[in-house]
Amino acid sequence: MESKGILHFTLAEVKRMMNIDDGLNDDFLIYNFDKSVATHELSESFRGPVRADVIGLVVMYDGEARININTRSFVVGKNMALMLMPSSIYKVECSDNARGFVFAVSTSLLHFDMNISLGSVVPIGLQMYNNPCFTITETDGRILGKYIDLVYSLLKYGKYDINVMRGQLSSLFFFMNSIMEKYVNERQLNSNSCDNRNSRLMSDFIKLLTENFRTEHRIAFYADKLCLTPKYFSSLIKQTSGKSASDWIDGIIISEAKLLLLYSDLSVQQIAYQLSFPTASFFGTYFKRHTGMTPGDFRSNKG
Repeated sequence: MESKGILHFTLAEVKRMMNIDDGLNDDFLIYNFDKSVATHELSESFRGPVRADVIGLVVMYDGEARININTRSFVVGKNMALMLMPSSIYKVECSDNARGFVFAVSTSLLHFDMNISLGSVVPIGLQMYNNPCFTITETDGRILGKYIDLVYSLLKYGKYDINVMRGQLSSLFFFMNSIMEKYVNERQLNSNSCDNRNSRLMSDFIKLLTENFRTEHRIAFYADKLCLTPKYFSSLIKQTSGKSASDWIDGIIISEAKLLLLYSDLSVQQIAYQLSFPTASFFGTYFKRHTGMTPGDFRSNKG
């Protein structure tokens, strides 16, 4: 259940809200905002707060956008980009001269239709939790633009085997990850040794979490893998990311549970089993504590 005042939209609803008719299906959004009317529509639509289940990128060529993500504010300026993460809450204000593009894909399409693992896309974004904005070079920007143009052309004008689209999207996301990974590595090199160690700890934790969250829900497991006491591990994660280790663990479990409830035919009991809960009842109590809804109600109400 959303907090009061937060609207939850699918990508299809976002496109309708912004009056976007890009000729693509409702699981993709490629939106150029290079005119004042487009910039106004973007700002008005996301004056928010709005939650959207997408993964993607905002790239700015000129001007700036002030974007509030999960109550934290960021300024995306010229030759900068910002990672869009699943289930985040956004508020957006653009300057009148803002020029750039948004590329977004529904998480359901990646996870189920395209069979592209969210784990191959999400970890770098999670590592950038404290600062999802990063600078892009002109060369990277041009290459990224060509990737987007190719995906757009394939979607709008071609009727291709799903393997073609899966290959192109995988390539695009790996390229996006390489840009962000380069930024993360540069930031770690430029940080002091303490910040560098904490950033590497966060990276190692996120990697472990994305690989093990379905079977390991205990902080002690991750602390032990990283050769730390649970107490010290928890304090470092809180200090580095602003979120507790348990919040990270609960967040990824709930996100996976929501995806399975919305986009699979698995029963609640089967989902509980997949996520290593002892019983469906225990899973239901856990899910309701974090969402305000039972798994059955969440599925019935389509999230």
